[in-house]
Formats: sequence, structure tokens, C-alpha cells
Amino acid sequence: MNAPDQDKGFDEPWQAHAWVIARDLCARGVFSPGEWSAALGAKLRARGGDGNLAYYEAVLDALESLLAEKGAASSSELAQLKEDWREAYEHTPHGQPVVLRK
Repeated sequence: MNAPDQDKGFDEPWQAHAWVIARDLCARGVFSPGEWSAALGAKLRARGGDGNLAYYEAVLDALESLLAEKGAASSSELAQLKEDWREAYEHTPHGQPVVLRK
């Protein structure tokens, strides 16, 4: 499971977090490397685009799809979690780490 253009690194911290989550879920057996590869490939083809942002948006889409498909999280749970993070981000002073309090 190699991240794209590893020499360049990640553009944003969330991209690294998304990649690590995907690797961890594979390692835990939530989904297989083959399932991950197929899901990510499908999302990349569907999304199109180029560059790190498009790639990591596809990573998020693939993670959400696999989590729902495997019953690890429902679509409504994922939507609520996104909203919780959005609220935490909007209420965090500039320069401070975002903390999810739930």
C-alpha cells in the first residue's frame, strides 16, 4: 500500500491521517488489501482529477464506502462524525489542534 509520490510528502495533515487509517484498517482485517485496492481504484476512476487533493479525496470516499459495506460504520454514523469534526474545526482557534469532544 504505497502512497502517491512519497518523495513529495503530503500536502495536508489530514491526507497522512487518511492514509494511516486505511493502512490500519487493512492490517486489522476490516478489509483486505485487494478490497482496498479495488475500492480506491474505482473511486479514482470515478472522480478523475489529478494531484494529491483528488487522490486523497478518493481515499476518503473509498474508506467511507468500505466501512459502510463491511458494516463497520453506517452512512449516518459517518455523516454525523463528519459534522462533529466540521464543528470542532470551526470552533478551534487558529493555530490550535482540533479536538473532537464526543
